[in-house]
Amino acid sequence: MQFPDAGSVRVLAGADFVSTYCTAKPGLVCGLPAIAWTGASSASSSSGFSVTAGPARGQQLGILLYSNSGPASLPFQGGTLCVGPSPLLRGPAVSSGGTLDQCDGQFALDVNAFASGVAGGDPDPFLSAPGTEVFCQWWGRDSVSTGSFLSDALRYIVRP
Repeated sequence: MQFPDAGSVRVLAGADFVSTYCTAKPGLVCGLPAIAWTGASSASSSSGFSVTAGPARGQQLGILLYSNSGPASLPFQGGTLCVGPSPLLRGPAVSSGGTLDQCDGQFALDVNAFASGVAGGDPDPFLSAPGTEVFCQWWGRDSVSTGSFLSDALRYIVRP
């Protein structure tokens, strides 16, 4: 058997290695939260890869759930947990900012800063291991009386 590409390497210049997946659980007040990102993941940078979710109610707490065990589709608080549960880890609790009781908040965490230890919490070492595929999803408090929301999910590969 012959392999025409044997010994060759392909480089995908500029490939982003980031994509969204899964279905979000809407908050009862602010609607469907969407996960987004800016920048690029990097094992050698302590800033520049912000993962966000919104709209969210102002002045509420949220947590970025993350794992390297793959995507999932598990029932969780009336929605779907889209991040593999073994291990299921979390970033530090962050405020959505915005105005109390308004839908102008947004959760944000610079994952590079978190992975390098400058954003609080207890990051898992795989967040700064080049080539690691990471899966993450925002959980946020909608309000004390109406419960929580779950964003859709994000998958990315840690760059050098």
